Amino acid sequence: MKYYFIILLMVAIVYVNGALINVPGDYGTIQDGITASVMGDTVLVQPGIYYENISFNGKNIVLASLYVTTHDTNYIYSTVIDGNHDGAVVIFANYETSAAKLCGFTITNGYNSANIGGGGIYINTASPTLENLIIRDNTSDSDGGGIYCWGSTLNIYNSKFYNNTTNGGNGGGLYFSNGTINIEHTEICYNHCNEGSGGGGLSLWACDVVLDHVKVYNNHTTSNGGGILIDSSYNIATETTEVYENSADLKGGGLYLYGCNSDIGNMLIHHNTSGTQGGGIYTVASPHIVLYNLTIVNNEAPHGGAGIGNESGGLLLVNSIVYHNTGITSIYALTGWTGFAFCDIEDFASFSFVDSIDIVIDADPLFVAEADSDYHLLENSPCVDSGTDGFYYTLATWHIVVEIMEFVGEAPDMGALEYGAVPASENDIIDVARIKLQCYPNPFNPQTSIRFELEKTEKVDLRVYNLKGELIKVLKSEVMDAGEHLVNWNGRNSKGNIISSGIYLMSLQAGTVRTGCKVVMIK
Repeated sequence: MKYYFIILLMVAIVYVNGALINVPGDYGTIQDGITASVMGDTVLVQPGIYYENISFNGKNIVLASLYVTTHDTNYIYSTVIDGNHDGAVVIFANYETSAAKLCGFTITNGYNSANIGGGGIYINTASPTLENLIIRDNTSDSDGGGIYCWGSTLNIYNSKFYNNTTNGGNGGGLYFSNGTINIEHTEICYNHCNEGSGGGGLSLWACDVVLDHVKVYNNHTTSNGGGILIDSSYNIATETTEVYENSADLKGGGLYLYGCNSDIGNMLIHHNTSGTQGGGIYTVASPHIVLYNLTIVNNEAPHGGAGIGNESGGLLLVNSIVYHNTGITSIYALTGWTGFAFCDIEDFASFSFVDSIDIVIDADPLFVAEADSDYHLLENSPCVDSGTDGFYYTLATWHIVVEIMEFVGEAPDMGALEYGAVPASENDIIDVARIKLQCYPNPFNPQTSIRFELEKTEKVDLRVYNLKGELIKVLKSEVMDAGEHLVNWNGRNSKGNIISSGIYLMSLQAGTVRTGCKVVMIK
């Protein structure tokens, strides 16, 4: 999934060159701006607090703060839609598609009663795109303190769910059911689920799930699944996902799986606690679960399964580490079959209920700095190059296939963090710290100034694209010295013609580092 710079520049916000409606310049409220819009328009909202409960009303439009034109995250914090505890703050319930985009806001103080879920955002049979949002301090007496979503395909990018609460429902941060959900580069933290089935951070039911570069931490439930509860889901894909410091009063401090049948990999699960069993993970009534390349450490459960609790038909661990968990046992298996292959399992020899299918070791994994929750492996770790890139096994009617496509060294490592791999911040994600790019004024007419700073002498390539990805003009293509630079653009294309009104993409590459922002031309 190494495509994040493309998402940032070209894909995540694919705007249509419709009309640009300004709030409060053209219309005094956000809802009035939406009402006046037509498909393809962009409603651009200036900083401020807007006490509104808004609905997209079936319109595939872009509703955005000035973050969308500047990439300045301060606009996310300073452009607030406050629901004033009077229903969901934002509603998508009229078959909106992924072209309906909400970007660059703080969504707060929503409240929905027991009859309707979704304190912050309510989504029903619609498939919007949510980007660069802070969803905080919302409450629902039903499902989904932050977001309720049913019957949809939902994409969430670069957002944060914080301090949302459900009282009597599921999913303190987010509840999703019957569809496909894709969450990328998002934090879900300090959310609460009281009295419902569970899922302090996320509650996902009967759906296909993709979690990519997601952090779920410090969430709590009075039931099961302090971090994440997944129920009746057969396609669960995780990549570079960290679940930590969550708590459940019952089972599954980090992750609770009920009725699932899926492979789940590349997760770091640590410092979660449960009141009974399964401090890290608890599985129940799940026919077949394969966990691969997981690091499950420093979790706690008083009644068994401090790392893993299994009450399912079949559970297999491959290329995983289960170590330094606190409780009566680190692994607990009440029913079903539990098997391990190519794993590092503490006190493995004492478990009579598990099946060692292939290599299983019991040795200190030798983490870089366990006290600081740095679970990368030291070079001399026994887990380095000790995994397998292909595991095939048949157990009764269960044919197990595990294939690892990417790894460093002679073989995959055990655990979630591959020794020697380039961290995502250095490889997949744009390094925005090394190039500070700003455009002012933005929106502009007739000229804008592009300001950027280089840490060292680099070959610089500065270009403008339209939203179809077509090159408009090359502004710079030369070696430039370290320091601050200013490049002016007069709003003309490579042929010397003035461009039309709309949103454009400014792309800057210096050496191997790339960043960008969006600029708006207004006539």
